[in-house]
This record gives sequence, C-alpha cells and structure tokens, in this order.
Amino acid sequence: MFGYIRPVERELRIRESEYYRALYCGICAAMGRLCGQRAMLTLSYDAVFIALLRAAVTGEQPEVSKIRCLRHPFCRRAAAESCDAVDSAAVICTLLACGKLADDAADERGMRRFGARTAGRFLSRAAGRAGRLAVDAAAAVSNGMRELAEAEQRCSTPESASIDIPAAISGRMIGNAAAAGLDGAAARIVRAAASAAGRWLYCVDAADDLAEDRKRGRFNPVSLLYGRGTLTPDEALTFSCTLSAELDAARAALDLADAEMRTRAPEAWAICENILTLGMPRAAAGVTDKITEKTAPDAGTAPAPAGKEKE
Repeated sequence: MFGYIRPVERELRIRESEYYRALYCGICAAMGRLCGQRAMLTLSYDAVFIALLRAAVTGEQPEVSKIRCLRHPFCRRAAAESCDAVDSAAVICTLLACGKLADDAADERGMRRFGARTAGRFLSRAAGRAGRLAVDAAAAVSNGMRELAEAEQRCSTPESASIDIPAAISGRMIGNAAAAGLDGAAARIVRAAASAAGRWLYCVDAADDLAEDRKRGRFNPVSLLYGRGTLTPDEALTFSCTLSAELDAARAALDLADAEMRTRAPEAWAICENILTLGMPRAAAGVTDKITEKTAPDAGTAPAPAGKEKE
C-alpha cells in the first residue's frame, strides 16, 4: 500500500534533493527515537510526503545536521532534526504501517497471514508508543481501518462493487491522521490534500495488485467492477482521469495556503509540486499501463522500414 508517493528526483534542484533526503533520514531517526528501533522498519517515502505537507502549510523549516545510523554506520548523513513535521510524520507512518499489518492479518491466508501476524506482534510495542504520542492520529487510523474493513465487506460482490466508498474511507483516514495536532487553516489544508492523496493511493494500490488479488481470490474493487484482470484502453483512460482528478484536488487544497509559507518553506513547496505534478502521475501511468489490454497490430499492416515514413 505504500511507496507510490515519490518525486521525480532528477527534476529537483540540488538543494531540494538534499532537503528531501534529509527529511527521509530525519524521519527514520525520529522513528527510532520516539517509537523504538523496530519502528524504523516501517519507513516509507509516503511518510516524507506527510512531513512535506505539514512543513509547506506551516512554514516550518527543520534544521539539518550530520548523524550516524545503523544502516550507514561508517558515513555520517544529513538528517532533519526534531521538529513537528518530522516527528509527526514518523509517528503517523508507524501507525499507518501497523494498521496495514493488522488489516493484512485479517484478510490474508496461510503463510501470508502468519507473516502479517508475526510482524504485527514484532511491532506491537512501536505501535503502542506511537499511539500514546499521537492519540488523535491513532484513533483516526483505528477507526479508519475498521470502517474500511466493513466497507470492503459490503462491496465484496459484483452487484455491490464500488471503489469510491472504500477509497473515500481510506482517504479520510489518511487525511485525519496527517492533520492530527494541527489547528485552523493548516489542519484543513493538510487534511484535504492528504485525503485526496489517500484516495489516489487506494485506487493505484488496488490496480497494481489486480492480477495477484485475482489469483489469490482476495477482495479487489477494480476486479469486481470490471470482472476481469485487465482494462480496455477506454476503461483505462477513465481510470486515469479519476486518478488525475484526485491529484487536482490535492493541488487545489494546497493553493489555499498562505502565500507567505512559500517563501518560508520553499523546498517543501517545490517538492510537493514535483510529487503531485510529476511523481504521482508517473506512478499512476505505470500502474495503469500494467493493467491495460495490449492490442496487437493489424495482420495486414506491415511495419514501416526503419527511418522512413509510411507512404
């Protein structure tokens, strides 16, 4: 479910790329400090997006320092120091990952269920510490996962199939968790932007898992809606437009932020724009292409010679 929300790094400026990597390392360090070393295993690029959203709308600019870590013991790396955006993203990411494990433990079968349950027990202490640090975010994740399971149960037949209902619940859960601890306009903007990204994330994840879910007989709203493991080009175009609409909603929410914040946190704004206009569309295009039926060329049409146009 995690890992799709990333920038296209070659389109970032050097200072923006360094800022992004410093946030990633800072969130990892914050996970170990706040939730225990095991929580660091749940780190994902999606957590950096949450930190970027919070920094962009509040104008927070974390300090960066050199640290050593278990993953890179011989080389000191730049990492964002403790601040609201970094610490909140670390706790929220831990809660979301542990919630996903609990959901997998209920939905999977055989060894996959055993693996999810084992991982959940392994991270239970981290989840407990995160829940005590962010009560509102923990409640949002817990309630959201319960509502999502109930919605997927209701939408588990072809007659009642819907991707909008579970996607809306997933988006609301992520939006409420991402905005936990914020007030006023900042909370509303982060909640709206993260909710749109959460709806996009649910749809992309469902499409990416389409073939495997059909093979294993698991719930997949895309499979139930279309009744097969691929989409026609027209269906794929409609699906792509739905995903683009969610990204437009996220950008529209961010546009409501105070213009002053763009000057106080320029790197966060630039990376958010890169993610929403380049990174996420690129990920969506790759997933959509993966599930689109490939049409063979007409048998009577010979390919044009290389370097020449057809007559």
